[in-house]
Amino acid sequence: MHFTDDVPGLFTDGVVWAVGDNSMIEKTQKRWFPLPRLAPPRGVPCTPSASGSISESQPVPPLTSSAPVPQPAPPPSMTAAAASSSTNVPPSDPPVDPNLLYNMKNTVHQRIVQVAKETVKKKVINSCVLASHEQKMVFVRQGLNEATSAIFQQEIALVWVSTNLSTMYKTVSEPATKILSAFGMTVNRLVQVMYNSRPSVFSDASEIQHKIDEVVCLMKPDTWLFLYGSVHKLPNGQDISYVFEHEAIINVVLDSIFLLGYGEYVDGPECLDNLMPVGAAAVLCHLQEFIEGSRQSISFTAAAYSTSYAAFLSLMTTIKATPHLLARWEMFCKLVLKRGRSIAEAQRLYCHKY
Repeated sequence: MHFTDDVPGLFTDGVVWAVGDNSMIEKTQKRWFPLPRLAPPRGVPCTPSASGSISESQPVPPLTSSAPVPQPAPPPSMTAAAASSSTNVPPSDPPVDPNLLYNMKNTVHQRIVQVAKETVKKKVINSCVLASHEQKMVFVRQGLNEATSAIFQQEIALVWVSTNLSTMYKTVSEPATKILSAFGMTVNRLVQVMYNSRPSVFSDASEIQHKIDEVVCLMKPDTWLFLYGSVHKLPNGQDISYVFEHEAIINVVLDSIFLLGYGEYVDGPECLDNLMPVGAAAVLCHLQEFIEGSRQSISFTAAAYSTSYAAFLSLMTTIKATPHLLARWEMFCKLVLKRGRSIAEAQRLYCHKY
């Protein structure tokens, strides 16, 4: 296809007939066709000329109407999400001062841990050995507050505790776990002998059946015989036994607290309101291990024995509300602490000697 300048806007197919010079036939044959209008690229100004062609001085009208085309509305959920994300962006937490983060190699922080652990020991022994996770968290916070208040200013101490509480929980609450474990260890070597749960060597009784009979009798829920000590005669001739005075429970408490070196954290006789029910719960745990004759290991934990511990604590309410039982209890607690201090002193002298 060839454009021609003969007629503007037209083109010729350019067919050429090549013949001899002396022929009477035309050398070329031209057929003319109208050239279609060519639109310039969008945005290039163009105007029609007088001859009907398009000049590049006037813009081509848009292919669509100049009226704005409405866009589809976004779903309401997307609109709400966009609005909430733009207006309710939570503020980022401020950076934590590295000097406030616990560092086990920092001597000041080591001192804080040591003092906090001492506080936890006192709280556990005097208020609740079978402490739940929430109670231990309270003890840890109290220990850290006391330790940091003696080192930092009050505002810095509060920030330090809140920053490191969750990180230091396991470390600072360790004494609570050890004290509870002490009850579980000491009860194993005491209960079998003190509750006569093993038949005499002079007897032909079955070991398994003897244990089943003894344990079932001791753990009857209507009597709880394993809680009560020796029978005493009252002046009127009546026989009576006092709760928590069984030798097994007494010795579990004495060994767990005083023999293992926790006696210095005992504040006074009131601590036995907590320790004797814990000793009773530990004994119950060990007895339950032999409920089928042969031992089945049971973990002595707060989660497993908090209900039994609460039931034994309710007995303390009865004791405190009954004058003659209260008088007996106060005398009993003084004797237990006296024996405990004697055990602790003997243990101290033994350790000093060897």
